[in-house]
Amino acid sequence: MSEEKRRSDRIFSDMPAEITVADTRYTVQQILNLSVGGCLLEVEDSLPVGAECTVTILIDGTPQGLHVDADGEIVRSDAETVGIKFTQMGPDSRFHLQNIVRYSLPILKCNPAGRSRP
Repeated sequence: MSEEKRRSDRIFSDMPAEITVADTRYTVQQILNLSVGGCLLEVEDSLPVGAECTVTILIDGTPQGLHVDADGEIVRSDAETVGIKFTQMGPDSRFHLQNIVRYSLPILKCNPAGRSRP
């Protein structure tokens, strides 16, 4: 039986994101899961575990084009997905990310079928 190591609640999100590793930028149409501590993205390239990266989460439907910017570290990578632990972000980005997770969790707990990914 595996022991849960996650410290943060995760949500399923349909927000797009961008990840930059070294000088290569990857555009992701949908975040597989998201928390205040990190995210799982669908990237069709095996990226090096331990590499530093930057993540930009684009918040759809905001007239100001709000986004979350975070520095991170790749903690898991395979041919289809990359797991990122956020290592640093500014106070505005942290505020937006906390609100995204906070206000999405009650919806997902009441309606698990409402999530974008099983």
